[in-house]
Amino acid sequence: MFGNKKSDTHIPIDGEEEIAPTPAAPTANKVPISQLFRFAGPRERAVMVVGALASIANGAMMPLWGLLMGDSVNAFVRHDIFVAKRDAHPAAFTPAIMDSLNSAFMDDVMDTVYKFLALAAASFTVAFVQMALWQWVGKEQAERLKQAYFKALLTQEVAFFDDQKRGELTSRITADIERFQAGVGDKVGLTIFNVSTFVVGYGIGFGKNLELMSILLCALPLFVAAFATQGLLTVKVSQTTIKSATNAGAVAEELFSAIRTVASFGGERRETKRFHKISEEICTSDSKLGNIMGTGFAAVFGVMYLSYALLLWYGSRMLADGKIPVGTIVTLFSCYFYGSLALGQSAPYIGEFVQAQIAAYEIFK
Repeated sequence: MFGNKKSDTHIPIDGEEEIAPTPAAPTANKVPISQLFRFAGPRERAVMVVGALASIANGAMMPLWGLLMGDSVNAFVRHDIFVAKRDAHPAAFTPAIMDSLNSAFMDDVMDTVYKFLALAAASFTVAFVQMALWQWVGKEQAERLKQAYFKALLTQEVAFFDDQKRGELTSRITADIERFQAGVGDKVGLTIFNVSTFVVGYGIGFGKNLELMSILLCALPLFVAAFATQGLLTVKVSQTTIKSATNAGAVAEELFSAIRTVASFGGERRETKRFHKISEEICTSDSKLGNIMGTGFAAVFGVMYLSYALLLWYGSRMLADGKIPVGTIVTLFSCYFYGSLALGQSAPYIGEFVQAQIAAYEIFK
């Protein structure tokens, strides 16, 4: 499983059952997303299910907040209409009628207040469960992988180590496993959270007004195109970055372990140039990756803000024609805002998952 000089059989860690090797032929030097979780045991998988449910529930909180805000605005608008009618026709609104209207208004407001309090309590609970469980799952899987990788190294023949650069293996057990942990831990929960916000937000929007949300849906293909382009370019650049970082760690460890020999032969300048050359490769790759992520992020948010302008313009026309109340526009704006924002916030996690897949490929092969 780790290395190809002696055996590709998985070596279980203490207390772990034997896991049959998975014959995978990953393309583009990265493992499939499903293979990232091969070190999750039954307990971790159960926790992942609970964490996923908490992430879904947490993602639904903000769209539900928008729904409550729309109902609140409608209640205030209705009461303002009654007050305006009373000022225009005082004789038609006796004190008893106004007391009844004020009482109904306060009942609506207090009902919304209680719903907000319940939403706050639920949001606090599910957000805590989401982050705590996914952090724990990521740490457990990374620790299992680290132990299995170290044990597998100890079983390799001497010829295996002859083919490895000095420091490369230690770099794998630290930097690559950290990238692996980032791709199987809280980033998974945050991605599920954002997807849930997007689905629930758009679902509430379509339920409140199909016509307006259908018009806004024209921006969705642009979102998908930005995500797809960013993901493909990130895969290519991340492979170079990870490889250069591993080489830099190997060179640094080799240099420091033999610093007396280097100094005695006056090789400091030569070794410095060698390390700087690799560092420049890392900087170049990181710069390209930053440009790709920045361009994708800008494209997503540019489309999002343009669609906000469309929502307000077309919504105001529908409001003027009496086709939609003010509260519904507030709900649609909130749901579309948080749903689209969640879709945009998912963009940086594409790079995290890709780097985790590439790091896992380097460790698993």
